[in-house]
Amino acid sequence: MPDQYDWGLWFGDEDYQLPHSYVYRRDVSLQAGTTFHFQTRNLRSLGFGNPDPVMYLVRGNDIVAFNDDYVGLASEIIYTPTVTGTYKLVIRAYTTTTPGLCDLYQGVGGAPPTLLESNVIFEGTYVWVRWKQGEWFETGRAVVIGAGGFEVNVGTVSGDAADPYLFLIYPDSAVGSKMYWDDDSAGSLQSKIEPPSGGTGTVILGSYSRYTNGECRLALVGQSYKAPWMSPAPWAFEAGPVAPTPTVTKYIDELQGQKPALDKLSPDMRDQRVLELQRRMLSEEEIRRQLAPIPAASRELVQRQELLLDRHRQMERELVEMSYDERAAKLAHVKRETLGREYSEPEPPPPEGEAESR
Repeated sequence: MPDQYDWGLWFGDEDYQLPHSYVYRRDVSLQAGTTFHFQTRNLRSLGFGNPDPVMYLVRGNDIVAFNDDYVGLASEIIYTPTVTGTYKLVIRAYTTTTPGLCDLYQGVGGAPPTLLESNVIFEGTYVWVRWKQGEWFETGRAVVIGAGGFEVNVGTVSGDAADPYLFLIYPDSAVGSKMYWDDDSAGSLQSKIEPPSGGTGTVILGSYSRYTNGECRLALVGQSYKAPWMSPAPWAFEAGPVAPTPTVTKYIDELQGQKPALDKLSPDMRDQRVLELQRRMLSEEEIRRQLAPIPAASRELVQRQELLLDRHRQMERELVEMSYDERAAKLAHVKRETLGREYSEPEPPPPEGEAESR
């Protein structure tokens, strides 16, 4: 997928450091036997390609509901849980270059959806990955690397207070797949996920808050300390960390101390508290440096998105007659067909019974 990061992140490449940006996440309480309807509406661009959200509903680490396109590029989930409990609603951008804003609506028990939260931002850096049993993914800060007798300063482009939030989806974005996430398991605001088994899937580099975007290294670590599609592990070279400023160090300590309380808040309130903390403890320059560059969407992708939306308009009468599941499946097929394999996520395998009948 050209507008993603693929298996080419070698040491020394310009992509050695990757941007990480906010992937929306919210805990929702669902009652068994009650139908819940989540919608993204009023999509607004952040100045790149057409905004294109992808929405998941996760229980534990199991993806129980998923949707990409339902009305245009907007996502919807209609789901009736069989188990009462707390689920996680996650919204990311379809590609690294199609982030945006939306309004999130929720309907309960067949009632018309009402506004749950406005100005929801959905971003995320998308990386296709594969790994072996015992390997793990880990983010890291910028370092000065000693290689071959000379030093390479990879810099602190995004500022030292950036706070990545790591997601792993495998084997694919589909009901029945797994989603894992982590915030600070690697220490000092860095994230780490060790999958229970080897496989292939997608790493999404998010941020703890919409105000903690930045850049980081992404390493695949374990049996092979430097995989050919990842930046090197934090200890794969002789490296010296770039020391944060005293004010940033105090900010990091304070943010980590507040996270248990922040995690209990709604996403918009959590973001507001993080911003207030930054304004209280960091200089304007240190806050500004959190803004990581997001690559612009290619002209070709934008053109294919326009073709896709045109096809949606032509199909509207047909789509209205379909059930929710039929419509979602049809639009997923049309998206892969219109955008082409290079701009589409891998197609999940058909159910076993369907595969045998072919």
